[in-house]
Amino acid sequence: MVDPDFQYVIAELAMALAGFSGVVVGVKSSSQKSVDRQDRFGLLLILLTSGCAMLFSLAPLALQASGMSAQNAGDLSNTLVSLVVLGACSVVGIASFKSSPRYPFTFWPLLIFGWVLAIALLVKSAGLIEYAADLSALMLLFLLTAGFAQFFSFLIMSWWKPEQ
Repeated sequence: MVDPDFQYVIAELAMALAGFSGVVVGVKSSSQKSVDRQDRFGLLLILLTSGCAMLFSLAPLALQASGMSAQNAGDLSNTLVSLVVLGACSVVGIASFKSSPRYPFTFWPLLIFGWVLAIALLVKSAGLIEYAADLSALMLLFLLTAGFAQFFSFLIMSWWKPEQ
């Protein structure tokens, strides 16, 4: 099981990421008159990844507090986060064919890693394969990394002005 202190730190980082992202997008959009479609999608992606990181870092602790065993709470939380990430990666992957990502060299590796990690965590949580690794901490870090990558792209777009 993941250390509760680690889970609290993930939850705090997720909320900080969501807050800073909102500020960056707000400042960027105030200079442009409106928020374009890719920025809205990017902000939604940041809010979803950081929200999921926060929710699923605290879910096992809340389930344990309600009387569930630590193992069952972890397995339920891992199953749910795996299904959410699989669904989200699939939807985002399909949507990217309609509107291509700004930075495909970071987008596609993160998307593929999300699929692989979600499948591995789902298989382990379902008990289909036994292995010693606890992938739940890696999943929480993946969610933060995906949100941070989008946040970083907002910063690059806000500060970098193409030469004319």
